[in-house]
Amino acid sequence: MTLGGHRALSLAALVLGVAMTLWGIQTLRYALASKHWPMVEGEISSWRVGQGPDAVSRDYAYHDEARYTYSVNGQQYTGWRVRFGVATGIKPFGSKSQQLEVVYRYPPGTKIKVYYNPADPSVAALQPGADWESTLGLAVGLVIASFGFFRFLSLRHET
Repeated sequence: MTLGGHRALSLAALVLGVAMTLWGIQTLRYALASKHWPMVEGEISSWRVGQGPDAVSRDYAYHDEARYTYSVNGQQYTGWRVRFGVATGIKPFGSKSQQLEVVYRYPPGTKIKVYYNPADPSVAALQPGADWESTLGLAVGLVIASFGFFRFLSLRHET
């Protein structure tokens, strides 16, 4: 690869890392704020097991896909986010049987607590607060951005 190609790749990593960092900051901000959001009663519309490739193991991973409805000031909303995290709205589990336990616990029609953003009630979660997944996007974004930045700087000195 040419020097220009290395620079372009470093710049792309920097841009991707900054974008991911900004997304991670927003996710963490919502996660922390959600602990103080008002709560309303909602209802499960559907909760099923999904399957997709796992980016880390390159194997298939199972996850839950939740849909629920809730009302705020007479306005009906549909939510999908279980909590704020890396796979927002999707909580990965180790096995299909573990995932099915969650699905069976919340059949359609089950009443649930929904925590919503008072400034934008369309933003909601079933589990308020932050955990390690809430910070992962920010951490990975910072690592990628740092790599791109320092690699780009080191290439400037190679000219």
